[in-house]
Amino acid sequence: MSNCRISVVSSVVLALVLAVGNGGRVEDEYGGVTPSSALCQMGINMPEFDISHTNANNATECRDRCDNNQYCKAFIHQACDASSAGVCWLKSTAFGPTKKPQECCCFGTLSPPPTPSLDTSAMIGAEYTPWRAGSQLWWANFSGYRNDVARDLHSLRTVLGFTVLRVFLHDHLWDTNSTLLLRNMASFLDLCAAQNMRVGFVFFDDCWNHTADLTKPCVPRQGVHNGCWVASPQDSKRAAGVSQFEPYVAGVVREFRADKRVAWWEVFNEPRRTNAFSLALRAAAYEWAKAQVRPFYSCSSTT
Repeated sequence: MSNCRISVVSSVVLALVLAVGNGGRVEDEYGGVTPSSALCQMGINMPEFDISHTNANNATECRDRCDNNQYCKAFIHQACDASSAGVCWLKSTAFGPTKKPQECCCFGTLSPPPTPSLDTSAMIGAEYTPWRAGSQLWWANFSGYRNDVARDLHSLRTVLGFTVLRVFLHDHLWDTNSTLLLRNMASFLDLCAAQNMRVGFVFFDDCWNHTADLTKPCVPRQGVHNGCWVASPQDSKRAAGVSQFEPYVAGVVREFRADKRVAWWEVFNEPRRTNAFSLALRAAAYEWAKAQVRPFYSCSSTT
């Protein structure tokens, strides 16, 4: 995981909050990448390759409107010729005898972009659940686990040298008391930060019990592995579709999107690849998380 490239997610999706820009290229409306050098050499407007069209009365207005375009606003605009570095902007000639406003087009830079990557060599850690907890629902009683968590984190940092933890959430926690969940997550992050550790949170999980009674404490059974771990969401909620989970994902990410103590957002752990609901939820939740985080990119795993 030392060099995660942008890709389609398979078993897990990580929407990472990273300072990754568009670099040296911009995608056109067909999803391809158009070298601005070729466009600059032509010196003409080519609508089939435009990223953005906007009316402008003069070159200055054209440039200003490009600056307000979501793809172009971070770029430095320079004169349009084949030798210029940075971004090339073009304007078309006025249309017909009425001299209607000109059409403005923004293009990418001449230089090739670096591949967005993340150095994870300093990330040493593991999945974490308090030792007395049997499932993700421990969050609802965070105050009862706080001392355990503080002791665990100290040991993980000082003895094992861990710097990052992977921690599961559950949609039931949001439905029951979203305010409490966010407050408990903030407290957990405080404890982690005190040990110079960061956290990656997981929203959904297809593993283990899909039909549990989440209103009652689970009693561990001897010899049963992960007997209290519960899938998220439970099967009883799936018939209502995926949109019901948007407030959960968007609300959590929005609350902590600028928090540097959060290392990543993981959408779905081990979704069943033959289950249409799981795949639909994975895709939708990725978009909900992505909408809250700018810039972002995803890391994928096919195992």
